[in-house]
Amino acid sequence: MKFASTVLGVVVVSAGAVDAWSFSGVWDSFQHWMFGDTPVHHRQIHHHQSESGKATGSLDFTGTNWAVIVAGSDGYFNYRHQADACHAYQILRANGYPEDHIILMMKDDVANNIRNPFPGNLINQPGGENVYEGCKVDYRGSDVTPENFEKVLTGQKMHVGNGKTLKSGPDDHVFVNFIDHGGVGLIAFPEGKIVTSRQLHSTLEKMKDNDMYGKLVFYMEACESGSMFDNLLPNDWNIFATTASTGNQSSYATYWDMSRRTFLGDLYSVSWMEDSDKHFFIDHAKDIETLEKQYTQVYARTSKSSQPQQYGDIPYANKATIEEFQQYQDNNLNKPNFGRKRRADQLKSGMNGKTYAENRVQAELDAVSSRDVTAQTLQRLMGANDVDDEHQAAFGDIEAELQKEYRNIQRAEDRFMSVAWNVAGSKSNGLHEKYVSSIKDHDCLSDSIVAFHEECHPIDEYHIRFTRVLAHLCDSGHTATEVKSAIVNTPSCQW
Repeated sequence: MKFASTVLGVVVVSAGAVDAWSFSGVWDSFQHWMFGDTPVHHRQIHHHQSESGKATGSLDFTGTNWAVIVAGSDGYFNYRHQADACHAYQILRANGYPEDHIILMMKDDVANNIRNPFPGNLINQPGGENVYEGCKVDYRGSDVTPENFEKVLTGQKMHVGNGKTLKSGPDDHVFVNFIDHGGVGLIAFPEGKIVTSRQLHSTLEKMKDNDMYGKLVFYMEACESGSMFDNLLPNDWNIFATTASTGNQSSYATYWDMSRRTFLGDLYSVSWMEDSDKHFFIDHAKDIETLEKQYTQVYARTSKSSQPQQYGDIPYANKATIEEFQQYQDNNLNKPNFGRKRRADQLKSGMNGKTYAENRVQAELDAVSSRDVTAQTLQRLMGANDVDDEHQAAFGDIEAELQKEYRNIQRAEDRFMSVAWNVAGSKSNGLHEKYVSSIKDHDCLSDSIVAFHEECHPIDEYHIRFTRVLAHLCDSGHTATEVKSAIVNTPSCQW
């Protein structure tokens, strides 16, 4: 998908990036010392400067600001995704974004979920404020779909939700924040729906061709999110994307909450948002903070778990400030802003006496692979002796649910490996455990993913972790036609 070169958006991506680069020998040596021989690709922190050595971004662009925020999951075990989304919404609103310039899509089935002991309440950090209060959802429930996501981004007329859609033009800045599960070559939506890397690329291309932005920034929180842009997003589309992980890593949940029995946030997301909260509302934006600086700080905080990545117009990130995307352009930092003051007061009263440094330490200690969140949550519930009967009943038979979790994962692995065997025979052994260094054929991968999704089994939270198998088949020279034929002849796809 193409993004118009006139909307400024922010994309966060976790896989290898087009036009991405990293430090040379010294940095590589440090990485080896920190991470050993773990096959992690494109670990990078980029430092771009203008000829003067200073950030050159400014707030004097002639357009306006638009934002699209999406939490693409459902269910209480995914609490953190909707908390992330509402937190992002609160930052933008406090920074002057009017409601009609923010479009929020999320299932909205967590705040008042029977498993939530605090109805109508979502927090995104320990002791944090209720980010659900005032969080205006434009598309909820069954309206949160890949089709509606594309329609919103491309400015099409909507006949569901409240009808809001992007009305941005060639001089505008667009910020996109997507939060959910992902796999190699795809991101997920509720009820087993998906968007492939090629489909997302097509949507961005439509935005670009229709002059829907001047600059666009995309922050993406998802496992293996780098694969959505790696070898795909051009560097001349005026889009800067950053992801939570590379194309072969999980992203990480964090902030385990004992009373809520869930993880409150995602490490990548809380890292950039807590940085923005501190910059805008605690430090009152005393110093310029570029997109590159925010990326660097997020990388430093998360890199022991997963390594965020950058794609697209990477040099631009050293010139543009976070104000240009996270603050409404009519909102002058030097004039009184009651939304900003209210946000600052909320943060000071809602951090439970903890400093940002203390929260940062806890976030790192609590980090758990997003792939393991459901199992980890169930295991902690089994070991808990302080859960009241009513709350315990809301989770059902925990031991049975845990067994079901492992059984579903094994069945998903079996399906993918059976397809792989029918394509490549013994050469397919171990593909489900092999890292994908970089996607070579997005067309084959996207077509194969769609074929599996439609002809074998919906790619749900269990199957999504094994799409790397299809990437390996495509990158080794097999065609999507071969994969489709193998799917039709795979018995495990029939049950």
